[in-house]
Amino acid sequence: LDSLLLDYEKKINIPELEKEIVKLFKNIKAFYPEFKAPVVYFSISGFGSFPLNRATDMFISRNNEVLVIGLDWFLGPDYKYPLPETVPQYLAKRYVAKNIPVFIAEMMSGYFNQYNPNDAIMLNDMLVYAKTYYFTQSVIPCLPDSTVLGYTPTQMEYIAKNKSVIWKHYLDKKLFFETSNRIKRDYVDESPFTLPISQDCPGGIARWTGLQVLKRYAQKKNLDLQDVMKLEKAQDILQESGYKGE
Repeated sequence: LDSLLLDYEKKINIPELEKEIVKLFKNIKAFYPEFKAPVVYFSISGFGSFPLNRATDMFISRNNEVLVIGLDWFLGPDYKYPLPETVPQYLAKRYVAKNIPVFIAEMMSGYFNQYNPNDAIMLNDMLVYAKTYYFTQSVIPCLPDSTVLGYTPTQMEYIAKNKSVIWKHYLDKKLFFETSNRIKRDYVDESPFTLPISQDCPGGIARWTGLQVLKRYAQKKNLDLQDVMKLEKAQDILQESGYKGE
């Protein structure tokens, strides 16, 4: 713990991080005037359990009054003390200090993200994640898709070259209306790659597609963030967005 304490003070610019978090909360409040920012605590726990009996990178209380951030999780994937084995390498690379505001925004989006839990089609899962990323990009301006989705430049290049192939795959397999959890996991869950399409296709590719559909729809309908976060009819959004994988 002493070693972690000394290292995080060298690796993480705490005053700058505090400024970024304050800016994030101000941006959320600009969209949601009733928003009350939580009290933020930084923790060095040796990947231990705070404040619950489980190892976690970040925790926010149920009443949204307290946010605890485990700084030892964000010292970088090459740090001498690795993250717990439960965090695979393709996720570990995202755990860097500059991404802490992104983690916070994605977590806090859940308070504003309305959705229909009874809609079991894959399109609905895509919409829920898309709204998470849309919220994050709205409260952290100029944040690229690659950062919110955790994709590398090589993965983004693959997507750019194969958008039509990916879209055709969805249509051929009738995936938008798929209800099988096993099949949905192949496209929606985070993973090193989306194997049914290609070993070069980034994992969770359906989340990226959902975000593109949502952006197109929000732009066409001229929706503000609050309107977007209330959207629930995934099928209507797909049809009215006009997005065709281009």
